[in-house]
Amino acid sequence: MRGTFERAILYDHFAKPPQFKIGGNEKAKSSCGFFSTLVLIGCVLFIFIQALITMFRRKDPTVNITESVVDDPPEVSLYSLTMAFGLKSLNSQIQIQANWHYRASAVLGIYQSIPDDGVEGYTETLVELQIEPCTKEYFGEMAEEFLEILEDPSSLFCLPRDQPNFAINGKPGAYEFRIISVGFFECGDVNEGCAPESEREEVLSLVQYSFYYADSFTDTTDYKNPIKKTRRMDMEYSNRGEYRYRETRLFPVKIISDKGLIFEENDEKHDLFIGEQETYRSKTEIAYAPGLFFDQTIMLSDRVKTYKRTYKKFQDVFAETTGMTSIIVLVLAIVISPLLEIKFKENLIKRVYERMGKTYSLHFTCLDWLKSIISMKSAKMKLKALETQAEEFEKRLDISSVISSQLEIESFKEQIKQNDENLRRRIEQLESSIGVGAKLEYNTPRDELKELIDPSHDISISILQDMSAQKVKKLPIIKLSKHN
Repeated sequence: MRGTFERAILYDHFAKPPQFKIGGNEKAKSSCGFFSTLVLIGCVLFIFIQALITMFRRKDPTVNITESVVDDPPEVSLYSLTMAFGLKSLNSQIQIQANWHYRASAVLGIYQSIPDDGVEGYTETLVELQIEPCTKEYFGEMAEEFLEILEDPSSLFCLPRDQPNFAINGKPGAYEFRIISVGFFECGDVNEGCAPESEREEVLSLVQYSFYYADSFTDTTDYKNPIKKTRRMDMEYSNRGEYRYRETRLFPVKIISDKGLIFEENDEKHDLFIGEQETYRSKTEIAYAPGLFFDQTIMLSDRVKTYKRTYKKFQDVFAETTGMTSIIVLVLAIVISPLLEIKFKENLIKRVYERMGKTYSLHFTCLDWLKSIISMKSAKMKLKALETQAEEFEKRLDISSVISSQLEIESFKEQIKQNDENLRRRIEQLESSIGVGAKLEYNTPRDELKELIDPSHDISISILQDMSAQKVKKLPIIKLSKHN
């Protein structure tokens, strides 16, 4: 049973291997290694604290941007959009006036697909929207920015945000889609409350169309407010008798922020960005309504842009710290490994001298190592002396030398054992010749031997030193001889 158990424990994978020690320590240690350890700890703490600060301050996110195409964009409200439209005459001293030289209107176009003899067509439903002169309040938080370039906001037209049907969806080609059109028409006859023909011709001969809007852009470095607004303005020029058609496509943007410190916790923000804008020019006869000379259509793009922001978590902090620590350890090991090798040799020689009861006076410091690098003679001589002495010790530490010494020790121990056996046999012979039941010990004094042995015998005692023991024992070897 015991033998079976002893064989079983051979498969112990948690067994601790034996280790040599130097000066009571498993490793040779030095002051240089200690200072290098302090440097390592300082660097690791600095990296760890910096990573924690970045994590809690929500800085330097990893941003993944994806853009996809949607066949049928879902409905989106235009409530968050800021848009203003205006006209300015460039060829007349007469100030252009709405409802006197031109009229502005806005409609919501609803289009539904219907099959017509195998050819796809659409039904059109137009819903009139409110359009009115802009006010400072309409621009909200960006009012001051817009007023820097607007002398009079009331000279522009805006679409009130609180009106019904102020939403668009789909795209041309989808089963159903909605678009918003803002148009500028030349005012009609004088009987309709419009300016005379000659005046309209002078004022509208060259006009500047202005489109003011607050566009959005992303700032992924801003943790709380990643979507920001900026003021923009586009201008177009048109002559009387020309028809301009401007197409503005909006595309939704979604920003997903993973704010969890350990697990994923997503927060989403949405907004509309103004994307592609294209302008087409033709004769007014091509316009879909009489007198229409400028038409801006607002529709949805088939693009959807998604930003995924991921911030550092605790596991990222630990991984980053571990990685940087490995690099620092490698660099330190490369830089100070020559000095550590020297200090190991010095420590080994010093401990051996202590065992021999001697004092080793040679001491090689970090400063000596630096001096040896820059080829200072005294330091190089000191290093040479240490390495020469260490080389002798290392020869004895060679595995072949160790095995050879062990074999010699075993042979010597066998000789001692054989000598001990011969001594026991001779003492037994002596005891048998003495008789009287007396026992002789190895350390029996000479006087006691004289009392035990017959006086008719001469006693000759020699001394054998037992080298197999830790300390020398003197063993008596007794020879007897008869008187003549």
